[in-house]
Amino acid sequence: MLRDNVLEHRAYGDQMERIPELAAELIRSGVDIFIVPGGVGAVRVQQVTRTIPIVTFAAGDLVQTGLAASLARPGGNVTGVQTLTPDLAGKHLSLVKEAIPSLSRWALLMGEPSFSEAELRSAVYPSIIRGAEISGKALGIRLQVVAVRRVEDFDGAFRPSESSARRESQDRESPRPHDIRPALLGRADEVIHP
Repeated sequence: MLRDNVLEHRAYGDQMERIPELAAELIRSGVDIFIVPGGVGAVRVQQVTRTIPIVTFAAGDLVQTGLAASLARPGGNVTGVQTLTPDLAGKHLSLVKEAIPSLSRWALLMGEPSFSEAELRSAVYPSIIRGAEISGKALGIRLQVVAVRRVEDFDGAFRPSESSARRESQDRESPRPHDIRPALLGRADEVIHP
């Protein structure tokens, strides 16, 4: 029952580097638990507390990012729902390949506002990307990881001539998920049904 509880909310917008500062502010106010979207947010909250429970949802690989010792027994102060796994990335590829046998290229669009494409590959989702690459190779599909942080990034993500280095150098702004989905679905529909 929630009648004796108070919900404190803090928004960081596109400034993920502020998460530890905001978490420290909440700790000073006496919070008993953090509920954080995504693994990156949980990593940043854990920078300021190893004792207050952190529950994350829609997280990447909790074990790979060091947030949990294992899924069965996370240990530490982080638990939650892991929605992205290497096995699922491979399964997605195989299902799409089954539906579209001529599929030869796959773009994995990933968006964490303050991470570059290289950081996504090395620090945030390495096991997921590696799982997709292994499955893609077995299926004859070339994988391209593309960092997408705002609606305007979708045109470049769907344009094969634009180099990832150029996309990396552009100034980024954090999107709200509800702002991106319509653009992604519309642009994907244009590519699939020209």
